[in-house]
Formats: sequence, structure tokens, C-alpha cells
Amino acid sequence: MSPSLLSNLPLENAALLTTLASRGIAVPTARDCGGLAAYPFLTDRASPEVAAGTLDAALTLLLEGPGLQAALDEATKRFDMDEQARLRARRKELEDRLKAQARPPDSNGHATGSPKSDGTG
Repeated sequence: MSPSLLSNLPLENAALLTTLASRGIAVPTARDCGGLAAYPFLTDRASPEVAAGTLDAALTLLLEGPGLQAALDEATKRFDMDEQARLRARRKELEDRLKAQARPPDSNGHATGSPKSDGTG
């Protein structure tokens, strides 16, 4: 499926519920997700923009994390303190970005504690 066919679609599709049910799979509840339930991309209360932004932050951390850790391990072996500091700072930046967005959405669908889209927050 081309990316253009996926644009402007919701992150979750109502057909998912019937697909799971037809296979005898129970739909997971927020309780099943544990701490993940706070992420806006797992709730229907978040605006699509906030959900997509948070999902992007989660995927970025998931994709970059292992490479950052491997590079940090190598920098540690070389005693390269500057590189270690740079890599730790990048990892913290990614983690902080995700944590900032992992808050329940407010009544407008925005993650509480996240910057406002107009740049004022």
C-alpha cells in the first residue's frame, strides 16, 4: 500500500475490532496496556495530530535506541567522554520527548504538559 493511500486515515480502524473478534481475540483494554495507556496514540480522546506526534516519538526512540546504546558502549570502550556525553544527551532528548507527550489528553485532545501547537507553550 502506498503512503499516499494511508494519509488522513485514523491510527486505529473500527474494522480492527471485528477482525480481532472474528479470530476469537479479545480486544485489549486500557488496563491490559499497563503504563502504555497514557500514550495518546492508544486512546480515542487524543487529537489525531497529538496521537501521531506521540507515535512518532515512540517509534523514533524504538528505532534509535539500540543504535545509541551500541554507540555508547563503543564510546565507553574508547574512553571517549565527549561522544558518551553527546550520545547520552540524545537518548535523554528522545526519552524526554516521549515522556512529555505520554500524558492523558485534555478536553481539547492535546497531551497535557505538551507544547501548544501555536508555539506559545
